[in-house]
Amino acid sequence: MNYKGIVYDVGTEFTKGRSTRSVFDPVIAQREISLIKNDLHCNALRLCGGDITRLKETAGYALGHGLFVWFSPLLVDATPSETLEFLADSARVAEDLRQQNPEIVFVVGGEFSFFMKGILRGEDVYSRIRTFVSLPGLMRHLITGGKWPGKALNAFLAQAVATVRERFHGRVTYASGPWEKVDWQLFDIVSVNYYRDSQNEKTFRAGLEEYSGYGKPVAVTEFGCCTYQGADAKGAAGWAIVDTSLERRSIRGRFIRSEETQARYLTDLLTVFREDNIDAAFVFQFASYNLPADDDPGFDLDMASYGIVKVLPAGKRGIRYPDMPWEPKVSFQAVADLYTH
Repeated sequence: MNYKGIVYDVGTEFTKGRSTRSVFDPVIAQREISLIKNDLHCNALRLCGGDITRLKETAGYALGHGLFVWFSPLLVDATPSETLEFLADSARVAEDLRQQNPEIVFVVGGEFSFFMKGILRGEDVYSRIRTFVSLPGLMRHLITGGKWPGKALNAFLAQAVATVRERFHGRVTYASGPWEKVDWQLFDIVSVNYYRDSQNEKTFRAGLEEYSGYGKPVAVTEFGCCTYQGADAKGAAGWAIVDTSLERRSIRGRFIRSEETQARYLTDLLTVFREDNIDAAFVFQFASYNLPADDDPGFDLDMASYGIVKVLPAGKRGIRYPDMPWEPKVSFQAVADLYTH
């Protein structure tokens, strides 16, 4: 792999008014970027989030440490026109950064069929996911050979790419969902958020090979596993064990924490990506600041986290890194070992 990476979230609002990183401390961010380069042995960072200022600052830290930056602005539940305006502003910032390092890649959003209004029915991301998995949605998915939506998505992507390329003059890609039918002629790199789960385990490798048929570099822009027994079978849906019905979020049902499950999953997939000559892979993700750990399993939200570090309760600091509000999980060292070699 040319790009041994990890996803770094600067704060995203999947639910209106609730950011995945409500507090952003530049000192902590700079230290984390240093650890990602020197201890995790990454050479690339996919920067995600909805705050362009944070993205710009963090990209500066990453470039200063010699990391390749995949600039990935993400606005959730916006309209197409709002998204285009956001991408235009982001592209201007990314072009300024590209003057420091011409290798910067611009990621024109991701999984727009879920995260943006207008392609699937629904006013928020969760209702659009329900539309997709409804009986009519699943029937259409099957009829189209497992690639839907396509026409409406590609019409928007053509606008988005044109908007970005007017302002950004480096390589451009899109973090697609594996269900989306994307016109890859629009892009320089073919990218997919690709998780293994119980439903695609037998066809996982064959599905990955399909993305190599376009004569372009292939990137897995996102893959990961939560931190409990059985999470490896759920893949991208592992987060859904969180109960948000009460003011204090909790874990729905009885689950057993397992950092080993997460580490084994990441090791397996990184090995596959290396053997299949995938150009870039980005572990999802470094830290989930919105899902802190708790000694009580019923409130240990870190079990639903894809982060390779365990975010500690407010005010606590780690043992291995006393200046950090988290502790590395087993998967941290597993990824570090693979990236070292």
